[in-house]
Amino acid sequence: MKITIKLLTSVTIILSVLLLHTSCDGEDGAEGPRGEQGVSGLDGTNGEDGNANVIASDWFAPDSDSYTVTATSQGFFFLEHDKAVPEITQETLDNAVVLVYARLNAYETAVWPNNQASLMPITLTHGANAITQIDTWSALISVGNIKIRITNQNQDYSFQTNDLDPSSFRYVIIPSSQTTKEAVLDYKSMTYNEICALFDII
Repeated sequence: MKITIKLLTSVTIILSVLLLHTSCDGEDGAEGPRGEQGVSGLDGTNGEDGNANVIASDWFAPDSDSYTVTATSQGFFFLEHDKAVPEITQETLDNAVVLVYARLNAYETAVWPNNQASLMPITLTHGANAITQIDTWSALISVGNIKIRITNQNQDYSFQTNDLDPSSFRYVIIPSSQTTKEAVLDYKSMTYNEICALFDII
């Protein structure tokens, strides 16, 4: 009886192994039909134009009589014009770049080519009142204001007070999203035309 049980057990194990081997070696079934293509996802929102927040003013030309004479405690004189610029906030001063350009058409074209635009400060050497004159034009930027300042090395402004009207100015504010310390140097080394091309300024 024990021999018969052992024999049956052995036969059962052998048959199980053969069946398992046969099932592993069977041919692969036919590939099922391809499923339908899923619905396309929605398009992502377009990113904001990188130049959208760059501010470029119109050219403004202060009247000669709008310049005021300012004296320091040491008796040094300047001619100054204040331009209100509400776009300049403390955050602008801390994080953005403000570029101020001048077209100094008040001078003869031999000194300053007509309508040439350059980044301030600008220093010019020319002759007036029979002596050599050195003028420095600078832009002092503060919250809500740009101060256009003219400094004459000889403190002689008599030849300028009635002839400043043709000179004009323009500012460009480049927000912090466009700037890094390296970019500040690059912007200030670029020409006016290069800045206009970069930011699509007309």
